[in-house]
Amino acid sequence: MTVRHEKVKKAILLLASKHLIRLDEGKIGKISITQKGQDLVDKLNSDFASSYKVVTNSIYNTLKNMSDLELLAFTHEHILNKE
Repeated sequence: MTVRHEKVKKAILLLASKHLIRLDEGKIGKISITQKGQDLVDKLNSDFASSYKVVTNSIYNTLKNMSDLELLAFTHEHILNKE
């Protein structure tokens, strides 16, 4: 796993842990912004909203090519071991 993939997955899990995004159907390839995340975007200017969309699309494109095993290992290491 590359350092870039690791950083992207950490960002995804951080956003999900703060309930700003959700993984629809529990799948990493189906990411939606939550109402809390949308409220945050709405409070900020439209330039931020455009940037946020670009970033989330970039994250989706990076993660959709990762194997289930990589995602499972990452989730176990960074989420389950912290509970």
